[in-house]
Amino acid sequence: MISKKIIDDWVLMGFLVGNDFIPHLPNLHITNGALPILYKAYMDILPSLDGYINEGGSLNLERFEKFMEKLGNIDVENFEEIRDDLLYMETKTGRKWNAHTKVSTRNLEEWTADAGLPEIITLQSLEPEKDKPRDSGLAALIKETEEMCIDSELDETDDISEENDAFINYKKDYYRSKLEYTNVTPEVMRAQAEGYVRAIQWNLNYYYNGCCSWSWFYPHHYAPYISDIKGLS
Repeated sequence: MISKKIIDDWVLMGFLVGNDFIPHLPNLHITNGALPILYKAYMDILPSLDGYINEGGSLNLERFEKFMEKLGNIDVENFEEIRDDLLYMETKTGRKWNAHTKVSTRNLEEWTADAGLPEIITLQSLEPEKDKPRDSGLAALIKETEEMCIDSELDETDDISEENDAFINYKKDYYRSKLEYTNVTPEVMRAQAEGYVRAIQWNLNYYYNGCCSWSWFYPHHYAPYISDIKGLS
């Protein structure tokens, strides 16, 4: 038998694709198969939640954040698909195509990101001890291997850094063009996340307990990116 509390969470997930009071999350459209995506993410994360997200009309923030973190993978996947499509169109037509307006991986504004990049790992452990002689040919081979691996790791790190920057800039462009912010700062992102979570709780109160505020309304036409709804629990 399906738990009534799971049905409550199912109701909550319905809010994420939009209703009369709140817009849908970016990349989550019913016509594009959003509901199965929501249910799959929920089934994956439920065993680790130690409970339910919607507690009879009260939003459990810690569990909701874990669900958003799992669901946020769709932001990256959608960005990669759009980026690949734009690059394909550019190679075919010779014209620069844009998703919102111009998205660049260079000359980014200064931004404080939560996630850093992994440190570069060298092959120092392969070096023999200083007091032990080694064959000159072997020493040259080890040195060449070190240089090749370090160069490869540097290239990989640069690729990760550039992709992270491109994704951040892509999302910032969304907030500029859709929500008309001139400067997208961490404080702006925080306010967006708080506003959306507040809207979810208002919706839960409305349907479970009655209208808790007749004057409240969601002040934006667009919701924040899923991966930006974090750090609120």
